[in-house]
Amino acid sequence: MNSKSDDVRVCRMYLSQVFPPIMTSLTTLASGRLLHVEKHDGDDPNAIPIVFIHGVLHTSKLYSPILSYFSNRPRVLFDIQGHGNSPVPNTPSTPSTFAADIKEILEHVGFARADVVGHAGGCTIGIQFTAEFPEKVRWLVLMAPLLFPCQRMA
Repeated sequence: MNSKSDDVRVCRMYLSQVFPPIMTSLTTLASGRLLHVEKHDGDDPNAIPIVFIHGVLHTSKLYSPILSYFSNRPRVLFDIQGHGNSPVPNTPSTPSTFAADIKEILEHVGFARADVVGHAGGCTIGIQFTAEFPEKVRWLVLMAPLLFPCQRMA
């Protein structure tokens, strides 16, 4: 008779074959939060960078198929707290904490301003980021918005 731990082990083995782990390194933000962050340099060092925000139950790998279309510009991808290769935080996440993460990521990679692209639930995060830090955003692009109530809107 299989125990629950045997079932979990078999499930993890299956998932590791279907979804192989992604090699990554975690970035420690000034707040102490750990996030998976990828910075891709662009061909034009003077171009405004693009920050890509995935939605709930997705990862930054969502954008892999389109990254090459923006190779002239620096690109920043990250897994939001508790998604992909970013660990689950010890405190509850809100659109405002996600927005603060983006601000810290931009500071960490050395960008003052960016174009922000959000997909699905990532649109809510992009809106919140733009509302809280408008000086950090040139353009906000919302793809297939799945909007959740923000704590504060501009």
